[in-house]
Amino acid sequence: MISGRKEVTESQNLQPLRKYYVKPAMALPRAPVVSRQSPSAWWQAPRPAGVPTLPYRQWTSSGRAALWQAIRLARETREALTPGAAGGVLVPTYHPRTLIAPVIAQGLRTDFYPLTAEGLPDLAQLDAYARLDTFALVLPHYFGAGRSLAGVRKWCTTRGIALLEDCAHALFGQAGERPVGHWGDYATASLSKFSPTPEAGLLASATHAIAPLRLAEAPWREQLKIAKDLWDHYWLASQADDDLVGLCRRADAGVVPLARLEPDPVSTVPEALVDGHLGGAQHTAPWLAHLVAREATSPIAAAQRRKHFATYAHYLGGVPELQCPVPAPADDSAPYVYPVWFPEAGAATTAYRALRGAGAAVFRWDRPWPQMPQLEDDFGGRWAEEVLQLPCHPTLTQPQVERTALAVAALARHCL
Repeated sequence: MISGRKEVTESQNLQPLRKYYVKPAMALPRAPVVSRQSPSAWWQAPRPAGVPTLPYRQWTSSGRAALWQAIRLARETREALTPGAAGGVLVPTYHPRTLIAPVIAQGLRTDFYPLTAEGLPDLAQLDAYARLDTFALVLPHYFGAGRSLAGVRKWCTTRGIALLEDCAHALFGQAGERPVGHWGDYATASLSKFSPTPEAGLLASATHAIAPLRLAEAPWREQLKIAKDLWDHYWLASQADDDLVGLCRRADAGVVPLARLEPDPVSTVPEALVDGHLGGAQHTAPWLAHLVAREATSPIAAAQRRKHFATYAHYLGGVPELQCPVPAPADDSAPYVYPVWFPEAGAATTAYRALRGAGAAVFRWDRPWPQMPQLEDDFGGRWAEEVLQLPCHPTLTQPQVERTALAVAALARHCL
């Protein structure tokens, strides 16, 4: 009996140490982590034109906080001209909930507008969704593909509506006739999408000087937490593993068990709203984010992103049923993801669950804001269910990208 108790006790004592001796299984990294590349390579590299090179810039704690500030500035400008005339913001039907939260946090109305197959508002119908007190329009560069916003820019200028260019997924590169970020009255960016820092955002403008935001320094607990997160993400990424090879075999055999995925813990009103303000919007980016975010504008990292995009296109472009709703990236751009457009939602759902269950890095914006209406001739509503986003960040290795692409192709053959 005593011997038995001793064995149990030793086993329990060893349990916390097992993670240091057994390689843990981990999903492929979904976001950038600290690069093994020498920092001098990306510190000394020239910075391409984009949001970080706009003449007027202010750091924020996150991309959603930058959008919160952009909406505030646009509202104050309208109120200064016509008191009480700022009540609504035009927002797209295809969105993550963090794009809508900054509007709701300020007690404003969301005026949803439909999207065309190019991810742009239909200018011929846009007036039907704007109201007299609509003072701003938020328009993202979807999937990191910069597009010309000349038509939208003209529409907004004619009506006195501020254009808020959401560059969370397109940090730099050309967007038609202008660089990314140069179309909007204000541009917002999320540095954490392109660099290994968990938190950092940027509010910028090509034409409007931005007064100091008077943001408080991030609490020291947050500063220390980011340092820990950087290390944890770096270490875990080196241990990353996946089961995509087995998934490919199961898909080719015509048997794909659907993983029982719990829904992501997203509340009805995400990103805690405190006293009508978005949580964290009143803090600036931690000092470590300023240091690490420079890697986001490295031409080396951008080239690796374009290489991953080309790899996805090579393996998936030949699958007749699948589409990519954006063109191949230009030489000066850094694609955020490779979007895979399935012809129907059921197949996309089967593929999404199987990929997530196998540890693939994959996204889907399938949880729109609860109050979003169903609009006619809207591709945004379709994309929410039918488009999967495959990340292109340079932390992923070429074999990992190839296995992900092969898994998606095998699932498409199985589901369609």
